[in-house]
Amino acid sequence: MNKRQHFPLLSSPYLYVALILTLMGCVAVSLHALIFSFTTDDAFISFRYVERYIIGKGLTFNDGEYVEGFSNPLWVFLLIGLKQVTGISVVVLSKFLGYAVTLLTFLTIWLMARIVTLQIASRVFLSAGLMLFITPSLHVYAPLGLEAPLLMMLLTAGMACTLKAIIAHMPQKSDVCLRIAALIFGLVGITRPEGVLYAFFWWIGVTLWLLWFLPFSQVVWRALIAGFIAVFPAAAYEIFRFHYYGAWVPNTAIAKVKGQFGDLPFVSEWCPWLPPLFLMLGLVLALFFSVRRADGEGKATHSLTPMLLFVPPVVAGIIFAVYAGTDWMMFGRFIFPFWPLVVFPLCVVLEYFFMRADLSLWGRTVLRSMMIGGSFCSWLIVATPFLRNEGLAPSLMRGADASVLGHWIADSCPRPLTIATNRLGAVSYYGEQHTYWDILGLTDRAQALALRSAYASGKAHEEIVMQIYKDMILGRKPDLMLVAKYPKLDLNEPDYSPEYLKLLENYAFIKRFKEGKAGNMDVWQRRDRPDSCVTQHAQGAIN
Repeated sequence: MNKRQHFPLLSSPYLYVALILTLMGCVAVSLHALIFSFTTDDAFISFRYVERYIIGKGLTFNDGEYVEGFSNPLWVFLLIGLKQVTGISVVVLSKFLGYAVTLLTFLTIWLMARIVTLQIASRVFLSAGLMLFITPSLHVYAPLGLEAPLLMMLLTAGMACTLKAIIAHMPQKSDVCLRIAALIFGLVGITRPEGVLYAFFWWIGVTLWLLWFLPFSQVVWRALIAGFIAVFPAAAYEIFRFHYYGAWVPNTAIAKVKGQFGDLPFVSEWCPWLPPLFLMLGLVLALFFSVRRADGEGKATHSLTPMLLFVPPVVAGIIFAVYAGTDWMMFGRFIFPFWPLVVFPLCVVLEYFFMRADLSLWGRTVLRSMMIGGSFCSWLIVATPFLRNEGLAPSLMRGADASVLGHWIADSCPRPLTIATNRLGAVSYYGEQHTYWDILGLTDRAQALALRSAYASGKAHEEIVMQIYKDMILGRKPDLMLVAKYPKLDLNEPDYSPEYLKLLENYAFIKRFKEGKAGNMDVWQRRDRPDSCVTQHAQGAIN
């Protein structure tokens, strides 16, 4: 017996994949160390819930207020578990978890390629892996601190188990794989609010597939079991949510009105994703017709039909992304998680036709380079302002400037205060002893309902912000006001309008913090509480 038989990892496919993953890992680590080593401001909201639970204050944001201000339950639960086991900082754990699930996504792509076809598995992995790797979203969201990489991994793993169930020849093995896939999609249902949509469309697709190939009597029981497993995590959490928070939906679903946080035209959100998609589809069609002319065969090969199973969850992702409109976060936060489900089946079809068309190595290399180059260039318009930290979205996604303000609050204001702010993340995480009132209503149910009602009435964003300041924030007399000043709010940047200054007449300006190249976060203190913050500053007003 030779060495390769003793050590199967030394056989060429495994060694090939190991080398590719190692190379990708080295490049990714270098990129993240130099460019992407940051944590987005929104992630600190979830971190605050985690930390408060660890110290025995429950899944709450403020003492005595049971409001679900997060929308990623599974991510929060995983961080709580890791924090309790390791004692490591939640910020560090979130990055570790992001990197881990991203690596698992690539390994899952390799396993899917092996499940579909051994003959071209390495080529499929190379094509699909590279298409995913050169997508900036992968590198932005892996260390960001949010749940997007986890959702991506679960969707990919769920489809891998689904393929195994469909392609498996032993009925018992097929049923086990199908139930594992259902469980994974059940976890998708509690990863993000749209996760339930992914699970439902997956179940519909699998049921239709089984009905097409099996007798009805053999499908009903399998479909019912898979459906029950897929819905169980979301149903169980829904019961917990109503019992714990007294609501059927997270507060974020009420506060975040459709399209409210998008600052880009709807079409531009999709532009970077379209060039690689059209290139791949164009190559598929061109190779299909060339193969058809060459061998006179117009029938689709049976080995490619399982790729149709990817359509339902992709459709679910598209539906939610269209519904959401735009998002303040860059690089397609709602599109990125299901991108592997688009890339993988297209690359399987491409590599099949590459093989059937008998293209040379150089020909295949040129076509793959076109896809990769087109995809890379399509992201330049988004990546350039992000790397330069130009605009509000890059500043908030980096989170560094918000963290500076958070540390200042923690150090300068040791006594518990009430603080109103419209940037809730790092400020609340580092200044953990304070009570925070979010101007956007993420942690206040009554305020969220008021916001939704105001947006439904058709009022302008600036008018709504001013109304919330006046009616629901200043009326409660917070000790500190943290006022974000961005050009998009049209408040005479960098100075305040007379109307805004009138709202703040009982407050004194004490300090200004820059937020990237987008604007400022100003700290205002109640005039009758001049000792709220222990710091050296000159009180006054902005004229």
